Amino acid sequence: MQKIINSILNSISSASASFLEDDMSVEIIDKNYEKDVYAQNFYGAVKLSSDLNLICIIVIEKNLLNHILKIFLPDIKDEEETYELRDEMSKEIANTIVGLSISKFPVPYNEMSMSPPLEINEKEIKNLLAKYPFLENTIQTNLGFLKHFVVKI
Repeated sequence: MQKIINSILNSISSASASFLEDDMSVEIIDKNYEKDVYAQNFYGAVKLSSDLNLICIIVIEKNLLNHILKIFLPDIKDEEETYELRDEMSKEIANTIVGLSISKFPVPYNEMSMSPPLEINEKEIKNLLAKYPFLENTIQTNLGFLKHFVVKI
């Protein structure tokens, strides 16, 4: 089971790296960066279901998310509106990245059903990680990090 979850995590990480480099013009510095991540970050998650049930969590550092937000909405200026948009954007990024990676999952997990983006916060992430087995990795970029957790629930 660990091998399958690792393969799923690698697929998600690869989709993230492609999204960042190819679509967002962000330089990848390290694809196996190790950093504890919570404060000043934004979170998105999706649930994947089949005979294997997973929650895929993506944590995005504020500076990196600001860069992505400016690409999609270059004219936004209001800080309160920006915060709300960052929160929504982090969930949509998780949804997009996981959605793009599913076709690369090992058979038969490449046909898992995916939930809409889930609201998740730091406390809920810590609780999930304390309760269930998970794998993680972090991509360090020139603008900050993007961290992935794949949690078997």
